[in-house]
Amino acid sequence: MSGEPVLLTEPAFMLVIPKQQRVELRYAPTLADHVGVVLTLLGIVALLLLAIFPRASFGPVFAQGPASIPVTAVLALALGVSLWSWWNNPERVYKHGHQRLSGQHYESAAHAFDRAYGARKVPGKKAEALFWAGRSLEFMNDHTGALQRYRELASRYPDNYWAAESLYRIVLLSRKTGDARAARDAYKQLLQYFPENAWTQKAIKTSGMEQ
Repeated sequence: MSGEPVLLTEPAFMLVIPKQQRVELRYAPTLADHVGVVLTLLGIVALLLLAIFPRASFGPVFAQGPASIPVTAVLALALGVSLWSWWNNPERVYKHGHQRLSGQHYESAAHAFDRAYGARKVPGKKAEALFWAGRSLEFMNDHTGALQRYRELASRYPDNYWAAESLYRIVLLSRKTGDARAARDAYKQLLQYFPENAWTQKAIKTSGMEQ
């Protein structure tokens, strides 16, 4: 970022007041992330040692002999479930998508956002992931894939924050692909449902269409 503070306005929204025309947001691991990774790796190493050397002196917590096998199995299963849950956590996947997007790895970013979209439950969060999947595909010039996601967002989540920009991008991409009818339909939806929205005003200025 260029130095501006990031203000938390709501649990799922951040506000940045830019001091220049271009603002760059970077998603990076925090100290808590690094500590969590280290503790997870230490737990894996401990379980491997326990499985390889079941009679080693790990203290009185672990029973010796045959009784140690179920304990090891239960701990290994618990760790496996925890790792699976962490790996498939939709918020981790969504954050990973932004990391890939920031690194201009658009294909893997789109895949991550699609995964987050499928796993998230809250409509607003699903629409957010769907929008960024579309943007990632748009960056890699996959206009067909981007349009599919923008249209799905505008259709399923018409009242969402990202709906207006999705319609605006449908206008632009439809014109690029020569689908004038789809561009006009999206433009009319912008005028009808988001008459005062900034993306509607931008569409009026850039689309060349009449109101």
